[in-house]
Amino acid sequence: MVAFNKNDEEISYLRFTMGDSNAFLLYDLLDANECNGGVSGLGKSAAISLEQIEKAVQSYNLIRDQQLYDERNEFRNWQHNEIVIFLENCLKTAITEKDVRVLFC
Repeated sequence: MVAFNKNDEEISYLRFTMGDSNAFLLYDLLDANECNGGVSGLGKSAAISLEQIEKAVQSYNLIRDQQLYDERNEFRNWQHNEIVIFLENCLKTAITEKDVRVLFC
């Protein structure tokens, strides 16, 4: 997943490994299931509104707090950090631009 601002500048990037269930989680959180092609995406892009990004950040933090965090699992913690960075970068841009464009590839 790659996020862009209104000037088509890349603002954030997120990769998933084969079979990674977090890819499917992000499609759901961003309300972009029409772009769901698994970890590789379908090559489609979608405008994600500020409201949807805010909701995704809140939902992900709740899920993370309840299920995903495991201080013994370094990969999971690294991945969590990458997802948080992606969502926060999208949020920062959406606050000023009202949305972000995410390419699901």
